[in-house]
Amino acid sequence: MAHPQVALNCSLVAAVAGVGSAVQPFTGDMLGGATSGDFKQKIPSLKFAANVPAFDLPIGDDKLHLSPQLVNGSILFSAK
Repeated sequence: MAHPQVALNCSLVAAVAGVGSAVQPFTGDMLGGATSGDFKQKIPSLKFAANVPAFDLPIGDDKLHLSPQLVNGSILFSAK
């Protein structure tokens, strides 16, 4: 059960959940995941553009120039 606190606080829900859990091995997943908790949801891909600026990192009296690159889906800063 996804939210066990509901069953603990409501005796009607606890009774229905108990019956549902008891019959689930015989009925399979007839109720669309209501007794097994196995829900399937399609989530669309998310794409967006991001501008990651280069920057200078001061180290003592020097500055290290860091430039961003995209490597295998990760942002990597390289020093120049």
